[in-house]
Amino acid sequence: MSKFSRIQILEIILICLCNINDICGKESRIEPIDAKCLTCICFGASGCGKEAKCDSDVCGMFAIGYDYWSESGQPTLAFDDPTADGAYMRCASDLHCAARTVENHMNKFPYDCNADRKINCWDYAGVHNRGYIRCADFWDIDFDRNFQNCMTNKTMIMKFITDY
Repeated sequence: MSKFSRIQILEIILICLCNINDICGKESRIEPIDAKCLTCICFGASGCGKEAKCDSDVCGMFAIGYDYWSESGQPTLAFDDPTADGAYMRCASDLHCAARTVENHMNKFPYDCNADRKINCWDYAGVHNRGYIRCADFWDIDFDRNFQNCMTNKTMIMKFITDY
């Protein structure tokens, strides 16, 4: 016997479709991802330490994976070629290129994790930490603690150069 009834499953599907495709006529308000949000996602991902290197399947201070970078349009350092060996690692390991990757990803794939019809920094952080499917779930403990501490500290804002 299934854990969910047919009606519950249909409700879940409808909620997902409404959230993803906006078929319910309730358009989400999208806030731009700003320097404060990028700073706090960076702090959540790695403490934003310059020593963050490639570890298993993620690289850099934002802990960016290859697919995430690729979906973000394969941004590169100036004069680099996205098809060159190591372009992903060089970008993910550079604070500004990695910030541009996150910004591109969030602009390309905005998602309202908590279905409050507002896409804001909390949603961006959830998507970055847990992905679209699980972005409203509990976040990784370190990410959550570092992100929340950053968000409550008004002086923690880094300057990112994302337009180059």
